Amino acid sequence: MISTIHDFKSPFFIGVAGSGMSAIAQYLKGVGKNVSGSDRFFKEGEYNETKTKLETEGIACFVQDGKGITETTDLVVVSTA
Repeated sequence: MISTIHDFKSPFFIGVAGSGMSAIAQYLKGVGKNVSGSDRFFKEGEYNETKTKLETEGIACFVQDGKGITETTDLVVVSTA
């Protein structure tokens, strides 16, 4: 049974570029989680400042097409913003 967010190892954030979602993603990366995420504002071949900052911190970022969610993903976090 999973009792806290810390029991998950590989969370994936849909909407990771948002201010709240990126903060949570950064926190979880900082405590050792394998964090990844996507955002509708991430476009292939286009510069995105938030994406660059997240990737610099070790958070894998994907365009929002579902390909970033893998068999190792054990939690999907979705923003309604």
